[in-house]
This record gives sequence, structure tokens and C-alpha cells, in this order.
Amino acid sequence: MAIILALVLLVVAGLPLAFAVTRDIVVAVVLAPMVTGLQCTAAAAAMAVMGGPDLDGAPFALWLSIVTAASWGLAALLVRRPRRPLPSLGVADLVVMYGPLLLPALLVRRPPVAWDARSIWWFHAAWIDAGAAAFRDALGNPVFAYSHPDYPVFAPATIAGAWTVTSGSGLWVAQVVSSILTLSAAALFAYTVRHLVPSVSSMVARFVALGAGLSVWAVAGYGVTAGYVDHLWAAALAGAVVLLFIGGRVIAPRGVAGGEQAQTGTASSLALATVLLAVAALTKNEGLVAAVIVAVVFTVRSRHRLRRALWVWIPVAAGLAWSVVARAFGATSDLSSSPRITQLLEGDLEPLGRAGPTLSKLVGQTGWFVGAAVVISLIGVLALGQRRRALGLAPVRWPWAVVAAYVVAIVATYVVSPYAIEWHLATSIDRVSVLVVLTATAIVSSWVLVAVAPDPDRTADATARPRAATRPRRSPVDALR
Repeated sequence: MAIILALVLLVVAGLPLAFAVTRDIVVAVVLAPMVTGLQCTAAAAAMAVMGGPDLDGAPFALWLSIVTAASWGLAALLVRRPRRPLPSLGVADLVVMYGPLLLPALLVRRPPVAWDARSIWWFHAAWIDAGAAAFRDALGNPVFAYSHPDYPVFAPATIAGAWTVTSGSGLWVAQVVSSILTLSAAALFAYTVRHLVPSVSSMVARFVALGAGLSVWAVAGYGVTAGYVDHLWAAALAGAVVLLFIGGRVIAPRGVAGGEQAQTGTASSLALATVLLAVAALTKNEGLVAAVIVAVVFTVRSRHRLRRALWVWIPVAAGLAWSVVARAFGATSDLSSSPRITQLLEGDLEPLGRAGPTLSKLVGQTGWFVGAAVVISLIGVLALGQRRRALGLAPVRWPWAVVAAYVVAIVATYVVSPYAIEWHLATSIDRVSVLVVLTATAIVSSWVLVAVAPDPDRTADATARPRAATRPRRSPVDALR
């Protein structure tokens, strides 16, 4: 019963705002758990900042109720503004795309004993669940430094929110909630791939989207349903990459017939991308770094439409705001205090020797995926580049720019890490490389859809003929007027 109540909260609390974003009830249900997570994150941050001496005893449930009510009011205002809905999901989509995703999700039945889940994410959830005073004290307690108190609180706050409607702080509930958040992100990633090329056969597009969704388990699959958050933020950000840098809904590539008029659901697609970026930025520090990369690259891409670029900086601002709040209460970061940063600033390049082992391990985790994506991209540019442009997809250089910048960020992280390189790589390189695999999968998926799509010229002709046939003929009298 506790798990059922938690699932109801995940859907119901975020559904109004999710519908305001998507304007489609089925897609809104898929997105709702992540919107609920953002509401829980806002409630946790408000509790930490505004707890104060007089409200230290106020439970997290109070803050969550306030934020949820405010989000429902915001949703009511947004729904009044006309906006084209996102493409819907039919019964066949749910069965073909999402049915198989539930099979590996059954691993959630394993005992909730994962180290990172218990020592970081569920531990932080207990801080939030205990109220403002305990949360603020835990952030600055040096005894808890091993738990990375500076990490964003998207997952812990959502778990604490689920605990408010269940009896006790159960780890089974925590593991299920963590898994539902990750599956929601994976489902949205598959959704963005499904609707990349509308002219492709629906069944073909569904199976391509299913392959993209299953790729979430391709690297470090043990973490998807064990309470880790790496696949959560990576899948959410990969979905944003598809919307912003591969599809043509947010910004139509130059040279596409119809230009801006060829786009459909622009505002809703940009809003969905913003939500997915917010989830990534507020889930883990690596997600915030990746969100910054996406914001920078998208700003370059949309330099002629800077008003749209401003939206992707909102999640970055939210992630940075939490970082300021955490540090204001004493939370510390192991990377920022690493002595290797001082070494590099003083001109000692010895830490750069750690870059080689990092790249070697990274290639070992992602080599097959990236290599296949590079080869397919080269062949696609030579053989299908014109067709890709005609179908309205963006040039492939944009998602590759995100991958390259993120790889540089990964290497830099391990270079300055205060931990022994062998141990640090062995315990985390597989999980931080998930985004690389998912983005490479999205790139390959886009080329597959381009290859199997009907010829754009024939599709345009077939669409134009009926219109010409039904056009009323002018009578001789009309011709004299």
C-alpha cells in the first residue's frame, strides 16, 4: 500500500503542470513524476532557506503542500494560453515502446542495499524528511562529508515527498521512487526519438524509440533500479539533446522549406526540453555541468533567436542556486578542495598524467557505441545529408559538440580528483559515461529514421496533389471580374 500511495503522489502532484507543458494527457502522465520531483526540490530548498528559528519544527509536508498548490495555480494560468500540444502517445506506442522497458525494471525487486543509494541519496532524503533544522545541520556537518552534501536534492527530495504520504521512511519505497523517476526519464528520451521524423512508418519509429530506451541499460545497468541517479539525469538530458540539437521542432535548420512555418509544437518542445534540463541540473553535479554545456551550445546554435536560448539557462540558474544554498549552510565539495587544482594553478602539470588512464577507461566503456555512431554519421553525411536537411533534422555537428565538451569535462574531473585514479575510475567511470552512450544512440537513431523515411519530395507532391484537385475552378464570370 505504501508503494501505491507513493506512485499516486508522483503522478497526481505533478500532473497539472506536466499537462500545461505538454498539452497532452498521456505524455503528461509520463512526465508527471519528474515534475513532481522538481516541486519536491523547490520545497526542500525553500525549507532550507526559509525554515528560520520559528519554523524549524515545520515538516517537509507543509512546504511540499505550499509548492504543489502554487504549481497547480501556475498550471491553471499556463493552460489558458493557447499552444500546440506535443504529439500524443497511442496504445500501440505504450505497448511497443514502453512495454519491454518494464521487463528490466523488474530488477527493482532486488534488496535495497546499493552503497551510493543508501549513503548518499536515501541518506539525504532522511535529512529532508527530518525537517528544516536537521536538514540544515546535516548540510554543514563535517561528519557527513563522505556523503557529498553539496549534491543537488532532486532525487532525495522526491523520496522525502513520497515518505510524507507513507508510514515510515522505508527503503523499499525509496528504491521504487528512484526507479520510477529514472524510468520516466528513459520513457521521455524514447518519446523524443519516436517523433523525430513524423513521416516515418509509426511501427518503425516505435521500434527505433524502443532501442533508444533500452540503451539506458547498456552501461552500468545495475544502477537503473538500484537507487542510483546517473541514468536518471543522463536520460533526461539526452532527451533535451534530441529536442534541442537533433529534431527540428525548436529551431528549424536553415534551408528547410517553410522555415519557421515548418515547425509544430515549438513552444511545447522548448518547454519540455527546459523541464528535462532542470531535472538533470538538479539531480547531480555532473548533470549541472552537462546542462551548462547544453546551454552554451544551444546559445551558439540559436544566436539569431536569443529569446529561445534564455529558456535553457533557467535550469542552469536553478542548479547554481542550489549550489549557493548548500554552501551557505556549510556543504563542501571534494573536487573544489582538491590539492591537484592548486598544483595545476602553480604550474605543476603532474596531475595531467591522469588524463591518459581516464580516456582509456572511458573508451573501454563507450568505444563501441561512439565508434559506431561516428562511422554511421560519416556515412550519413555523405549519403543522406541532403535528405536529413529536407526532413527538417538539425546538422549532426550539434549533438557531437555536446558529447565532445562533456568528455572534456569528464577527463578534467578525474584529473583534479583528490582520490587515487585507479579507485575513482573503478567505482564511477561506467556511470558517468551513460550520457555519452545515450547521445551516441540518439545520433544513430536519427540516421536510421532518415534512411527509412519516405522521399521528402514525393511526400510533398502527394500532399500537394489533393489540395490542387479540390481547389474550386473559377467560372468565366469570375474571370471577367
